[in-house]
Amino acid sequence: SACTDGYLKIYLKGQEATDSYDKFDYEMCGNESNPSQVVSDGPRLVMVFSSGESKQGRGFKA
Repeated sequence: SACTDGYLKIYLKGQEATDSYDKFDYEMCGNESNPSQVVSDGPRLVMVFSSGESKQGRGFKA
C-alpha cells in the first residue's frame, strides 16, 4: 500500500474471490485528490476501508 495510514481500496473485477487483494483498481489515501466518479465493471464492486492505527473518528464520507 502506498498510503502511510488510512485508505480506501476499490476492487472492480472480483479480486476478493481470487485472493488477489494486492490487485486493487483504486487506492485513496487521506485528503489527496481522488477520482470524482468510480464505475463498476459489473454487477458489484468491493470497497475496503481502513482508518489506520493513529486516528479515531466517525467513519468516512462517500
